[in-house]
Amino acid sequence: MLPAYQTEEPTQQAQQAQQSLRGRLAAPAKNRGRLDVVADVLNACSTPATKNTVLIKANVNSVTATYLLAQLMDTSLVDTVVDEEDRVTYIATKQGAAFLAAYQGLTSMLTRALVPETKIAKPEIGLFA
Repeated sequence: MLPAYQTEEPTQQAQQAQQSLRGRLAAPAKNRGRLDVVADVLNACSTPATKNTVLIKANVNSVTATYLLAQLMDTSLVDTVVDEEDRVTYIATKQGAAFLAAYQGLTSMLTRALVPETKIAKPEIGLFA
């Protein structure tokens, strides 16, 4: 049984709010959080990547990349490798890959859980409305 303040059918205002929320969730976020940036850096390091590659793939500046790569190395999520040309490359460790997989799983669950398909009422449009 529904509480007294809830009705069986969502009001038009509730439908519009749900549609607006769905539109905002479908669009990419304007600002990334710290975990989003860390995940982007780890994703860039999924294959051996130079710092320049991390800058481009993760879309961060040099200061942020340097700081995050240092933090990720301290926490054993990223490791460094020196290649034949004496270039330092960064690669995600098994822990880093596990973190990235868990992060991606959580974000996909949260996105679906926030606005499930079954909860959104689809308005019926008549031919002569």
